[in-house]
Formats: sequence, structure tokens, C-alpha cells
Amino acid sequence: MVSHQLKDLAYSIISIFDDEHVEFSEEDNFKFMTARFYYKQMNHAKSVVKIENNHDLELICRCMIEGLAILSYAKKNPDYIASWYAQGDIEDFRLLDKKLEIRCSVSLEQKDYIESNAITQQKHIKKKALKDIRLKKRNIIPKDFPNILPPMGKLISELSKDSDHWDAVYEVYDRFSKWQHWNPACFSNYITLRNKECIIEENYQFNLISYTYALMSLIETSKIFNEVLGLSKEHLILEHENTLLEIFYKEKPLE
Repeated sequence: MVSHQLKDLAYSIISIFDDEHVEFSEEDNFKFMTARFYYKQMNHAKSVVKIENNHDLELICRCMIEGLAILSYAKKNPDYIASWYAQGDIEDFRLLDKKLEIRCSVSLEQKDYIESNAITQQKHIKKKALKDIRLKKRNIIPKDFPNILPPMGKLISELSKDSDHWDAVYEVYDRFSKWQHWNPACFSNYITLRNKECIIEENYQFNLISYTYALMSLIETSKIFNEVLGLSKEHLILEHENTLLEIFYKEKPLE
């Protein structure tokens, strides 16, 4: 079971910016993106606290690591930010095309709006990815759109280089992914056969690692949020980070 000390710290990390009046505009793309990511991470962290001793912590933690990886990449590569926003319009377009394929009812107004947005977003996609694309309003083929998100494996590798605390993130993320995708390798760690019955085993070490990486993801996102929005919580964030690491290394079972 996760300790009360760690759980109390989680609540404290979640509330770091409670006394701040944060203002931002949709016109400032990266500020708005950062704010969205921070509040999504905070919402995930609240879920982590609620379920604390369940293997599905890994699913939430995996999502939080991915969010941090994308935001960190965007911070280092400003040209990517517009492409991230473009993804929403492109996904709407792909869904529209699928609906039309199976003859779902779609209003002409909605169809024109989605197609127009998708065409507009072409300018935000790298030219080399558009080499063979022919996007016309009456002849749109969604598979011709490139995936504008970088490979997640690459982003996770970059995270592992950013801090000594993240050196094991790729290994951890790999295990989380196995649980997410029903890989046979995940079952031996959690579900065993005992007396001809399937037993869900509790694994405190795995839960502690999931809980810690989830909070670390929120902390790292908080650092970016604090910097981009010009707030003054860097010392408080660092204090929480140090406390989290102290608790983790103190509670982590010896291997």
C-alpha cells in the first residue's frame, strides 16, 4: 500500500498553483498548449491518488509520461507546436472520411467545415511529408496524411537523457506498455495460477514506481508550466521533487 506520506505529498503537488491566478490566450499557442497539458496531468494525478494500489496505475502513468514527452519535445522544437494543433483538425477529417465511407449521416455544412480546416492545416506539416499528397476538397484520402507526431519511442528516449531521475523511464514505460497492450509478458508479474485459480497479485514495488513516475510527470510538467506562464513556484516545485525522491528511495524495496 502506498504510504500516507506519499499520498499527502501527491495532494500537495497537485495544489502547487492553487493560489495563482493564471491567464492565457488561445492566440499564444505554446502557453495554451502548456496550460492544457498541465491541467490534464493534474487531473490524471488526482485519479492516481484515488486508485493508488491498483495495477491500472500503470495505464495512467504511461499516459502522463507520454504527455510530458510531447510537451518537452514541443518546448525544444517550437516549429512542432503548430503541427500539434493541426493534428486535431486532421483527426476530425479522418473521422469524417470514415463516417462517409460507412454512410453515416453528415451535414454538408459540417463536411465543408472539417475539410476546409484540414486543407488549411497542410501548411503546418513538414514539406517532405507532403511530397505525394494530393488533397482536394472532393477527393480526400485520409491515409495520405502523414502522422505528424514524432515516434513515441524517440520522445521517451529523449526524456531519459534530460535528467538523472529519468534514466530508467524507457524500461518502466516498456513495462507499462505491455500492460496496456495485453502483451503475454505482463501477466506473469500480476496474474498467477494458484490452486487452479487465477490470482491478481499485489506488487508494492511496481505500484510505488508507477505512483512516483506519475507524480514526477506532473512535477516536470509543472516546471514547464511555471516557466512558460512566468510564475514563481520553481523553488516550491523543486522542494516537492526532492521530497518525492527521498520518499521513493526510502520506501523502494531492496532489489
